[in-house]
This record gives sequence, C-alpha cells and structure tokens, in this order.
Amino acid sequence: MKRIIAIFAVLAIIFSLAACGAKPDTSETTQPVENPQATVQTAEPFTIESGISTFGNKDDYKYAFYLEIVSRDGNTAKYGIYTKAEKLGEALKSMGIIDGEEGPYGLMIESVLGEEHIYETTGYCWMIYVNGEQSQVGIDSIEIKSGETYSLKAETF
Repeated sequence: MKRIIAIFAVLAIIFSLAACGAKPDTSETTQPVENPQATVQTAEPFTIESGISTFGNKDDYKYAFYLEIVSRDGNTAKYGIYTKAEKLGEALKSMGIIDGEEGPYGLMIESVLGEEHIYETTGYCWMIYVNGEQSQVGIDSIEIKSGETYSLKAETF
C-alpha cells in the first residue's frame, strides 16, 4: 500500500513540476571552466576551493562540483565532490551520500548523509536543485558538469 501511495505521490509531483516548471535550457556548453585570473584564456580543470570538506579522490577524477545539503531544520552544509561518474545519482550513491529506493522513474532519495525523509512518514522529501534551479528530472538523469552546484533540500509541499 505504501508503494502505491508513493507512486501516486511521485506522479503528482512530476505533473505539478511539469505544469509550473520553467522551460529547460537546451543550449549545451562544451567549453571547459576557465581561470578568470589568467591573462591568456587557457582551459584548466576545475578544482574545489580550499577549506571545503570533500568526497572522492582529488588526485584521480573527471568531474569536480559542489554539493549543498539543506536539512529539514534549515542547516546548510557545502561539500566538494570529485568523481569519475557521469550521472549525479551514480556519484552520490557510490560515495554513500544518498540512499533510497529504485522506482519506475529512477532512484527516490530517502536519506542524505543519514537524514531520512520519506514523504508518507515525515511529510518531507528531498528536492534536487541545479545551480539554484529546481531540477525537472530525477537524480539518475542529471549529467554532471564540473563547476556546477547541485543542492539537495528537505522540503514539504
């Protein structure tokens, strides 16, 4: 019964997001992140600023990005992530940052760094943002781009 309710809740969320969501950005950027202090514009790999806790191997990675986690009580933590994974869900799950249940639309995030939120039991769920904009796709479909900030926020609606 919980699964049926969860599926209907997911469908309601998807349809409500699609109805009021912004038009997705279809432009693609293939330019690497550049060093703004360089006198000659040369491509350099993106590195996480110092002083931020990191996950992943910073000596062997393909992508570097920021992960912001906003808990139910409003506390915010920011991490630097180094990964070879192509998709956000794959990267965060393999590092033990997120956990959840696979559903018909991909991974339903149930916990982030041990903070569990299942809408049917807590009234909160984990929402995904990319550079401050609510994601229109699930975490398994988000392609990682170096330098971006991905956020996971415990929200109710």
